[in-house]
Amino acid sequence: AIQLDAKMVEAYLLRGQTQIALAQWAKAKEDMQKVVELDPKAANAYYFLGDIAIETKDYEAALNAYSKTIELDPNYAEAYFQRAKVYDYQIFYYKALQDYQKAVELAPKLGPKASSAITKLNEFLLKDSQIYTEKGIYLLEVGELSQAMELFEQAILLNPKNIEAYFQRGFIYQCRGEYAKAIADYNHIVGLVTPKDRWYYQRSLCHENLGAFEAALNDIEKVIRLNPGFHAAYHRKGQIYEKQKQYALAAKSYESAIQLQPTRSVYYLDLARVYSLLGKYEQAQITNARARQHQK
Repeated sequence: AIQLDAKMVEAYLLRGQTQIALAQWAKAKEDMQKVVELDPKAANAYYFLGDIAIETKDYEAALNAYSKTIELDPNYAEAYFQRAKVYDYQIFYYKALQDYQKAVELAPKLGPKASSAITKLNEFLLKDSQIYTEKGIYLLEVGELSQAMELFEQAILLNPKNIEAYFQRGFIYQCRGEYAKAIADYNHIVGLVTPKDRWYYQRSLCHENLGAFEAALNDIEKVIRLNPGFHAAYHRKGQIYEKQKQYALAAKSYESAIQLQPTRSVYYLDLARVYSLLGKYEQAQITNARARQHQK
């Protein structure tokens, strides 16, 4: 009986392939369904059912058939290739790209057939990644952090080199108090391209909040080297020194911030406080008075 079943499976499979060649889709489908009925592990039959479903524009059936083929035979390169075509048609670009790449990995001979599709999909994904990033920034600006995070996650998934998406995701982690995760994202982008002062500035804040004052100072120094006129960086440097009780260095940093931005009252207030801690009470009084002038 087993031998008879095997012969019947082969007969239905061969006849089904002939029907496919003749574009007799209904008959071919019947034969392939008979094959999987007799042999539920017949990966080839599911693959052909996928091809038949594509020809009859039943794309969901095609996806199911190719997915079943891959489940039965994870190394079936052509099934990945065909499923990629269906995903591409349905505008599931990321899934399509993954399947094309897997197909080429398993069967390099498919490379020439897949190359143009892979190039096109990469272009689409880069564009989509940018769109997700822009939408995420808007949501972040209106305070919708959770929705913004979802969009930045999607942007990174579509383009793992999307620097802005990593930065914005890091900023959300920072807002949530998840400083280690924020630092990981900032570290990632610093390692990819020439750093910007704002990346080091935000990373410095995270280090400071974790009590890693030396790391925070190192980042602030980098900010100042990149942007010597960034007064807020000098103020931040003063705050870090103050937390370390290095009041003379804190005062010097606050003074530098005031030189660059002489109308910011908080700079004077912080400097006055440090003067008091240093015992410079007259200077503290004068500085406090200047702070009040700039509060008006």
